[in-house]
Amino acid sequence: MAVSRQALVARRHGPDTDPTPGFSRIVAALGYDVTETIEQRRREHNEYGLGPGSVDRLRDRIHETDPSLVAVDNRLHEGQLVDLEAAIPGSVAVKDRRDVVLAWLAAGGNRVADNRHTARQLRVHRRELRAGDEPADRSVADLERRLTECDDELDRLRT
Repeated sequence: MAVSRQALVARRHGPDTDPTPGFSRIVAALGYDVTETIEQRRREHNEYGLGPGSVDRLRDRIHETDPSLVAVDNRLHEGQLVDLEAAIPGSVAVKDRRDVVLAWLAAGGNRVADNRHTARQLRVHRRELRAGDEPADRSVADLERRLTECDDELDRLRT
C-alpha cells in the first residue's frame, strides 16, 4: 500500500487567533498535497483546540480521503495534540502550526529548528505514553534524557 501524502488543514478563527498567511504553502513545501481546509469560527475548545463539530468533520473527511496528515493552523498544547490524534481514525499524524513550521525550517537545514522540532515531538510522545494504560516509566525516563540532550544542544547552538 502506497503512503498517502495528502493533508487536511484545520483552523479555528476566534478572538485570539487568525489564519497563518501561507500556511497551506508551508504544508505543501513539506511534500503534502493539501486537499481541503476545514474552518471553524469559535473560541478554543479545551480538549482538542478545535471544536467537536470540526473534529466530526475531520473524521468524515479522513474516512473519505485517507490523508496522512492533519495540519492544524493553530497553536495546540501537547495534550490537545494527543487528544485530537486519538479522536480521529487511523494512523493520521496531527501537527499544529508550530510543528509544521519547525519541520519546514528543519528540512531547510536549520539545526535549532530541528532540535526544537525533535524536542516538541518527544514532549508529545511523553504525553501519549502517560495517557496510555501500560506502565511507561522507563520510556518516559528515556524521553526525559533525550529532551535534556536536545535542550543542551540548543544551548550550545544559541551560544
